[in-house]
Amino acid sequence: LKELQDYFRKTFSPLEDYTFNGLQVEGKPIIKKMMFSVSLSLDLIDEAISQKCDAIFVHHGFFGKNFVQITGAFKQRLQKLLINDISLFGFHLPLDAHETLGHNAQLAKFAQLKIESPLSCGFVCSNPNCLSSQKITELLNDHLKVDFKVEVTHPTVKSLPPSTIYNFSEQPPKKIFVCSGGSGSFMDNVVKEQCDCFILGEMKENIVHEGKENGIQIIQLGHWRSEQPGVLAVMAEVQNMGIECVYQKVENVV
Repeated sequence: LKELQDYFRKTFSPLEDYTFNGLQVEGKPIIKKMMFSVSLSLDLIDEAISQKCDAIFVHHGFFGKNFVQITGAFKQRLQKLLINDISLFGFHLPLDAHETLGHNAQLAKFAQLKIESPLSCGFVCSNPNCLSSQKITELLNDHLKVDFKVEVTHPTVKSLPPSTIYNFSEQPPKKIFVCSGGSGSFMDNVVKEQCDCFILGEMKENIVHEGKENGIQIIQLGHWRSEQPGVLAVMAEVQNMGIECVYQKVENVV
């Protein structure tokens, strides 16, 4: 446990966040088997118990910093972790922003984009291979396989299930902002940086009009789906420490 804490402390820079990043629940001191997933849930905890895991690593753990009311589902999750002596590690924004292991760095790599500069917890990227938004989406789909489909029908929208392209320009994008998860509120930054493509997880209603009016192509991957890559990258690093690791896919259509 201490070795993992030290590794994560050295790996992830502290960022201003509305949640505590790091060891959120302390379990047994020796970790032999660890489960990785995007979000904490009772289903995930039950699976970790069933597979006799000693620790869990997630992107979405317990949110908040001060817990004075432990009730309902929060109580059930915490109770199961404590009774079974399972440690919980949660890393939110530091996992978005990490320059190599983070979701956004991994997405850029999958799409053959070149990271030029950080912006918030994402990256502004160039498109050295002059790939179309459809080709970029196809590359991302190849790496982000899921078992469900989301179909969209609209004249300017192309559905490449489960991704969606809001195709407000026919030209290959040159300057792309990559920001996973619920990053729709960053559209103002995309416009200010003069990006012509925005790759994100979860949409906000207003950015469709803003994208159209500014000629910005939007590639929507899905919140949960866009935040698997960093978890998998960290899992590969932890495996190299001699810990048995398993990835548990608990799908979410959002």
